[in-house]
Amino acid sequence: MAAEDAPEWIEGLEEEMNSLRAHNVFMLIPRHSVPTGHWIIKSRPYCHRKNNECSDEVHCKVRVVVKGYTQVLGVDFEETFAPVTCLESIQSVLHIGATNDWKIDHLDVNTAVLHGNLDEEIYMEQPKGAKETGKEDWVC
Repeated sequence: MAAEDAPEWIEGLEEEMNSLRAHNVFMLIPRHSVPTGHWIIKSRPYCHRKNNECSDEVHCKVRVVVKGYTQVLGVDFEETFAPVTCLESIQSVLHIGATNDWKIDHLDVNTAVLHGNLDEEIYMEQPKGAKETGKEDWVC
């Protein structure tokens, strides 16, 4: 945050936090309300630069991520998965579409990860640089 482009990263973090709030991804609770036996997982902003199709830098993108290596199997989670596709699957769909002369569209969902449901309750520290004023010690 000492770099000259810090305002762009701060804006990106605010954008991410506003998106998380708008989708009701979390609620803030006092730290003492966390049930005994549950970990409070640390989080951090993950920053990267987005490029357009010409590889021109267009946006400072920030995602809030948890430090998942601190989670405990059976307490914080029961299973892990990664909702991604492999290149071969995409190539197969494109091949079938081209062979059958189908029109193929694509869709980029900015907040796809926010639409998954968890069965477990997860408690997370507010990310550094995005703590709510007056509730700095509260957890998500």
